[in-house]
Amino acid sequence: MQVLKRFVYYLKPYWFLIAIISLLMVIAALVNALVPQLVRIVIDDIVYDGSYEQLNRVLFFAACILIIKAGFHWVRVKLNYKVAQFILFDLGRDLTSHLYRLSLRYYERNITGRIMARVISDVNSLQQMIVMGSSQLVEQLLTIIAVVIFIFLMNWQLSLITLVLFPILLVVVIYVSSRMRGTSKEIQKKIGEMAGVLQEAMGGIKVVKSFNRHQRELEKFTDIAQERKKLGVKRGSLIAHLETSVDFTTNITTVLILWYGGIQVMSEQLTVGELASFVTYVQLLFRPIVRMSMLNNILQSGIASLERIYEVFDEVPEVREIENPIDIKNVKGEVKFENVCFSHGTKEVLKNINLTVKPGEMVALVGPSGAGKSSLVNLIPRFYDINEGSITVDGIDIRELTIDCLRRNTGMVLQEPLLFSGTIKENLLYAKEDAKDEEIMEAAKAAHAHDFIVKLNQGYDTEIGEKGVRLSVGQKQRIALAMAILKNPKILILDEATSSLDSESENLIQKALDQLYRDRTTFVIAHRLSTIVNAHRIVVIDKGEVVAIGSHKELLQQDGLYAKLYKAQFSSCSG
Repeated sequence: MQVLKRFVYYLKPYWFLIAIISLLMVIAALVNALVPQLVRIVIDDIVYDGSYEQLNRVLFFAACILIIKAGFHWVRVKLNYKVAQFILFDLGRDLTSHLYRLSLRYYERNITGRIMARVISDVNSLQQMIVMGSSQLVEQLLTIIAVVIFIFLMNWQLSLITLVLFPILLVVVIYVSSRMRGTSKEIQKKIGEMAGVLQEAMGGIKVVKSFNRHQRELEKFTDIAQERKKLGVKRGSLIAHLETSVDFTTNITTVLILWYGGIQVMSEQLTVGELASFVTYVQLLFRPIVRMSMLNNILQSGIASLERIYEVFDEVPEVREIENPIDIKNVKGEVKFENVCFSHGTKEVLKNINLTVKPGEMVALVGPSGAGKSSLVNLIPRFYDINEGSITVDGIDIRELTIDCLRRNTGMVLQEPLLFSGTIKENLLYAKEDAKDEEIMEAAKAAHAHDFIVKLNQGYDTEIGEKGVRLSVGQKQRIALAMAILKNPKILILDEATSSLDSESENLIQKALDQLYRDRTTFVIAHRLSTIVNAHRIVVIDKGEVVAIGSHKELLQQDGLYAKLYKAQFSSCSG
């Protein structure tokens, strides 16, 4: 299979350890194949002679061999797990790295829980395939090959009888395996869907409880779990078919050997020891097939997981760097949009945008909800690529810059700031890893976050919980603003950054922002128009187009969309 060929890439670095494991499996298979010969020797050569001394000597030798085999088995299993962990680490790291490179559109199309299932559930499923599935499958296969060679050397007629039902069994195994692989893939898919539903519900647990919709969320989860249960029962049915077929074949073959072997013993063409040895070989031949049928289930689940993992690897990032991109060391911050058009799928979001923002200039973007304001600023750090036109920074098309250069010089404060679990200090260091304590405190003071931070029990070392759940929305927003200040980018984007603050806090932060705006290009999206009246220019956007540009006073005098929005907001505040 193509997916297994691709997986070989992760095996190559550990070929030496895999070679040792393979050698130990060959030794184990040979020892297994020699055990029936021991049965023949004891019955034909020792029991009939009545030699206790020879019996003790042979069994002592056999015990020593089995002890050595047990030691080899211990080494092999240990190496197996070691190699498996190395491979899973490499695969998990590469998969996670690839996910970070994928564009935002991929995450908009896929539920977070399903993505997490690929990284965690599917990767862990491979451990069973590597440790239990592939290695033991190879050992059982080697045992079968060794047994077939031995039985043909002993008695070719009995060997043919032994293998007469083999083709039928092989057809059953191939048929069931193909169906089991598809079922296993569907089961993994359902597990991802279950994780997605659960992650979404747990992430919005307040909304679930406030609308009293826990029963609805439970039903959504249960519906998928019910489908997963049916698939599990179907897979169990396939396993039952396979095991029953193997068990029936083993028993019928044993009966045939006892019948034909008994005839040969009575006609003195075969010894009792050879017949007993042959019956033992039959058990040794079909027992691996039983185990292989079980291991095949693990293997098929692993292959299904591999297919799902490589589906992610096959996702190509929409936003990619060109060959030999440019890295500007001293960005000034001029941003220019020329005839920019942008679409989300078939929906046109921005049309023919032309705008030049000079270094140190503060530009406000205003317009109704859904006008395209956030889409416009999301194009600057290349979260998405435009369909037509160009966006330049300091005269260079952003598609010619390294993504690191572009995003290193761009800072964003969003309407709904997302903080990570950990301490306040760790979140602030996310903006600048090598920041000193003095820098962190200065940034927090500038964002008017320092006062509330020091009042917390652990100060800057206070754990804030997942997504900053232990902080108020306003506190989270001030920390997010402090992160932007600490990063000190040349291009700053504030997307409703002060919308969750009370009037007093907003007034304090507005003073800090006035300082922050200096010597950097700033784009501000604000719902409260009173906060952007001092912007150098206000760009009014409606239905994806720039409909007006000017100062606050100029736009009021034009009595256009901006004036209507401002008067409507002023009237609602007065009322």
